[in-house]
Amino acid sequence: MSLILEATGEKQAAATHAGKALDAAQVKKSGFRFHSKVGLVGVQYAQGVEEMRRIYKAAER
Repeated sequence: MSLILEATGEKQAAATHAGKALDAAQVKKSGFRFHSKVGLVGVQYAQGVEEMRRIYKAAER
């Protein structure tokens, strides 16, 4: 969502969504008893996390 909002010029809304995505990316356990890593953001998504950081920080300026 934040990528689309940024592309349409809605920088503040993009930053809000990017911040929520970054918060979710920090979760280290899924809460599932037998599949504790299902649905987590792993190292394979490092580029996406960096993009969210860029969008989030751009709104601070």
